[in-house]
Amino acid sequence: MGLQGMREKTDPGPPDEGSVYRSYDHTRIVNHDLLPRSMYEALAEADGSSFLSSILGERLYRGYLSLKIKEWEKFRTSVTTLEHSAYLSI
Repeated sequence: MGLQGMREKTDPGPPDEGSVYRSYDHTRIVNHDLLPRSMYEALAEADGSSFLSSILGERLYRGYLSLKIKEWEKFRTSVTTLEHSAYLSI
């Protein structure tokens, strides 16, 4: 989005000179339903995104998406310590 703003010479507004740590308490998300709740949902949104492919370029977009899908699959198929302790003794 930053690169697109630079290309289109969009005015970014005044700089934020505060501390993100101090101002974090006041930050609110207006609609939680608009945000992906998991990496899977984020990947589903990213897949086929014309915005991302136009910003990154088709080759980088496809490579990044492929990398993140592999990362998700590794996470999704891993057995955690909690799962070992809960189910291995059965």
